[in-house]
This record gives sequence, structure tokens and C-alpha cells, in this order.
Amino acid sequence: MRKKLIAAALIFGLTSIQAPAAFATFPRVSLPFPQTVQFDQGTTTLVPPTSNSPGAWTATLADPTIATVRGLVVTVLKALI
Repeated sequence: MRKKLIAAALIFGLTSIQAPAAFATFPRVSLPFPQTVQFDQGTTTLVPPTSNSPGAWTATLADPTIATVRGLVVTVLKALI
């Protein structure tokens, strides 16, 4: 009787093990290409790289005195010499 209980517990235990439902895919990102803005253009919208990730792209600036950025919209403040 004891062997039957152990066997039943093992069978039940093995059948209750489940694999994870899904694994995250590795994000793939295309290489961004350089984009230029003319000073007299004022405001421009940057073209983001393509990706299989659902996240949104944003841009940042090293020097906020040259331009301002909100999301992907850049406003030029002064020319870079």
C-alpha cells in the first residue's frame, strides 16, 4: 500500500509541473541614422529606429542650451559652431 501511495504522489507531482507560459523575446533595434536640422527650420520631429519592442522612443540632449526636446520633437535654440 505504501509503494502505491508513493507512486501515486510521484505521478501526480510530475504531471503538475508546468513550463512557463511565455518567454520574452530579445529586443531587436535597427541602427539609427544621423539626422540634421537647419537653424532656420525651427522645430523638427526625429525619425526613431525600428524595433520589435513596444516601448516608446525619446531623445535627450547633452547641451540643453543648443536645443530643447520633448519626446522626438526637437526645437533648435542656437547654431552649433
